[in-house]
Formats: sequence, C-alpha cells, structure tokens
Amino acid sequence: MGVRVSPSAPAAPAQRTSPPGAGQTQEGPALAEDTTVRDLDAVVLGHLRGYPDELRRFANLTKQAHASGGSAVQFFLSRPSAGPSFLEAVCRLARDGVDFVTVVEAADVLGVPPSSLLDPGRTSNLPAPIFGVGRYRLWRRADIAALRARRDAGG
Repeated sequence: MGVRVSPSAPAAPAQRTSPPGAGQTQEGPALAEDTTVRDLDAVVLGHLRGYPDELRRFANLTKQAHASGGSAVQFFLSRPSAGPSFLEAVCRLARDGVDFVTVVEAADVLGVPPSSLLDPGRTSNLPAPIFGVGRYRLWRRADIAALRARRDAGG
C-alpha cells in the first residue's frame, strides 16, 4: 500500500539509515528491527486510510515532530492521554511491530465492504479484535488471513 505525500511535505533526508528496500510494503512482519522513525510514521499513516479525523490529527503531529527531527509516533505516545484511543492503539501496535489491520484493511483482505464488518449479524465468525469497537477495531493480520483461508476453503 502506498502513501501519498503532499508536495509541500519536507523532503526525506538524502542519507538513509535503513537498507535499500526497507521502506517497501511488507505482507509479513510489520517492521524490521532497523526501521527509521519516518518509516514508522509512514506505517501509521498507511493504517489511517478511511479514518479522516485521525489522519488529520496524525498529520499535524507529523509536522510538529519532524520539524524537531523526531517521530510523530514517539511524540504522540510520550504525551499523556485521557484514555485509550484508536490512534494511540495504532501508534503503539506499529511501534511494537505488531502486524495488524483496521476495519478498512480487513475488508480489503476479505474482499468485502467495510460496512459488512460492522454489521452485528454478519460478524459472528470474526476473530476478537485486539482493540476497539465499532468502526475503530484492529485485528492481527494473521487472524484475518486465517479467516479468509477458511472461507476460501469452504469452511
């Protein structure tokens, strides 16, 4: 999955701290051990497709953090919060290297519209989310892939 970058966004540094190919989309583990802070921010941005309010909030944090040379994920997680939030869960799971999917991404994997994953009558066979309720659910990618494999096998 690609991430669109605004033409006015700061240019990436000329010298990379990760090996060639480290910024490519992965289907396996979410992050390599040598992921740069900007790569981590890009991972979070990629998961926010379909969540415009969270995307806007994180993009603003990215501007603040990158201006001082830091990561928006680290900046966001270092601040006190009123309680668990979807954006906090996405940042924390990305930082910890958990390979997860949102409702929108799970729908892509399963080949169904996202709204079908929110219908209580049709979600009984879904694995338990690792975070959230409603449209703010997160699942392990492996659990959703296993559900797809069972469904494709006729189970």
